[in-house]
Amino acid sequence: MKIIKPWLIPGEELKITDGLWETLTIDASFVLKFRSRLSSGRYTFKASVITRDVQLAGSQLFIDYGRGGITEEQVYLSVSSDGILTVDLYFPTAPVSIRFKPFDGPGRFSIDSIQFEMLSPSSVSLTELFRSAYERLRSFTVTLYGFQYKPRLMPRNQLARLNNSWFAQGDDPFYQLKFKRKVSPGWYMLEVNFLSDKPILQGKLYIDYGNGLTESDAEVISLISGKINKRVLFIRSKPVSFRFDPCEAPAQMTETHV
Repeated sequence: MKIIKPWLIPGEELKITDGLWETLTIDASFVLKFRSRLSSGRYTFKASVITRDVQLAGSQLFIDYGRGGITEEQVYLSVSSDGILTVDLYFPTAPVSIRFKPFDGPGRFSIDSIQFEMLSPSSVSLTELFRSAYERLRSFTVTLYGFQYKPRLMPRNQLARLNNSWFAQGDDPFYQLKFKRKVSPGWYMLEVNFLSDKPILQGKLYIDYGNGLTESDAEVISLISGKINKRVLFIRSKPVSFRFDPCEAPAQMTETHV
């Protein structure tokens, strides 16, 4: 059984408030994106949704087989007592796009997981298999290197995680970097290889030398999605802390390993 975890692209009717998703209308939905196109066949869809002030009702998938949004196939989801949404699906042909409506809103909620289980895949060519393998491999190279050892990224502002993706909401998302060992002064190479729904992001690394985080001690790096982005750094004295801003506007990025 193959497990497929999609990216969720929030529509305009969705926002993040205090770490929770919030629907602004009853039609709020996510567009599901996949690293490789789903093939025809049988699947089971599962999503774990926890609501804060509403009941799970009216949860749906909207499936487009290429005939446009007007003729989307609507599939209602069953809900268990612990908030698990499920439905068995059969795709006669490969779907072009899929939307997920968590419930009839408005309301606040979180999504712990969302996935498709492939039960009976159709035949796949070797070309498609190699392409899928390459895309999965590239998705795990969202890595920030540097300082001779890997720091841990701690999300601190305007960042929400879902499956293998980070959603940056607003114009000031950032991580705090934590190291197992102290960082010494000297020259370092910063490398960022990431995948995003935006072709270019403006990243920035702040270095606190004891006087707080200032623009004068920030290193700017333009990040091109799917490319290895490099920047030479000189740490002039013993740093107190580090902060990494992946972008300056809303964006979606695959899970970052640092």
